[in-house]
Amino acid sequence: MGAFAPPLPFVRGALLPEGVVLRLPKDRRGRLALPFAEVFEGREIPLKVRGACAVAAVGDVTAGEALRSGVAPRFVVVDFKTKRGPIREDDAVRTYGQVVERVRSPPAEITAALYNAVARAAARATTTRVEVEGEEDLAVLPSIIHLEAGATVIYGLPNRGVTAVKVDDESRRLAREFLEAFVVERLE
Repeated sequence: MGAFAPPLPFVRGALLPEGVVLRLPKDRRGRLALPFAEVFEGREIPLKVRGACAVAAVGDVTAGEALRSGVAPRFVVVDFKTKRGPIREDDAVRTYGQVVERVRSPPAEITAALYNAVARAAARATTTRVEVEGEEDLAVLPSIIHLEAGATVIYGLPNRGVTAVKVDDESRRLAREFLEAFVVERLE
């Protein structure tokens, strides 16, 4: 692996070059464990996303709660696991989405494949399920970057609840700052 020299454009619609891996530095992991917004119970998802022009759900439990409560996200990002183990075979997240993208992204990393799958899902008019082999939680950041202003990204915080981030200039600025702090590498 080698360092990737040019700065990456973390802007709506811009894709990462194939083979790029963003690695979360250990000293930034604690901050990302903190919520971007108010934490609430999953049953409140419909209220928290009311009025959003689009919704993205990151995480199996959060996506499942959204679907069971009648919220139809534009896209979900899932890995078919929870902290308690695999999700049930009959869970609605397993069959959600008119389009399915399958990507790999190890824990504490965002691969170009994951980042770009989220960008494509955000731009589609149809529903999408992004299936991640590895870990999906960092997909919150490219979701905020690529959804249009007025959308909402919902994601879970283990043992705490769900949070909803309204996509606007400020949330994009924060997501971009986090992404710019990642170590950028290129697989060769």
